[in-house]
Amino acid sequence: MNKSQTKAPTDTWITATWQEYIQTIEDSSYEKAKSYYHNGKFRIEMSPGYRHGKDHIVITTIVNLFAMAKQIKVDGRNETTYSKTGLRAAQPDASFYIGKNADVIPPETSIIDLTYSRRCPYGTYRDSSVWETLTAV
Repeated sequence: MNKSQTKAPTDTWITATWQEYIQTIEDSSYEKAKSYYHNGKFRIEMSPGYRHGKDHIVITTIVNLFAMAKQIKVDGRNETTYSKTGLRAAQPDASFYIGKNADVIPPETSIIDLTYSRRCPYGTYRDSSVWETLTAV
């Protein structure tokens, strides 16, 4: 990424280091954006709009209703970042911890670092087993 560039373009993949990615997403102007990092490139997506939001709420409602009907514990997450430091990161619209995993992530957590399998401070939870589960799908 060009250092002289003041704002990263959105909705396109940009070649950058992990440090440049982290520096960019910490900019307050991207507070509401979704971001991804993979293989030395990152992408920032701004708010996708009404239709996307409607689909999101329908899917979230279905998952929760199914879990209630089947009496399955579920912990749904919005705007949570999943990352493997230096390798990849993503912010899915919604993610769910289901069954015995429903209580593994503290409620105040906003970043799930899948590099390690230990708790760490500052709203980050590190869990390698989650990453293995996500990449196995």
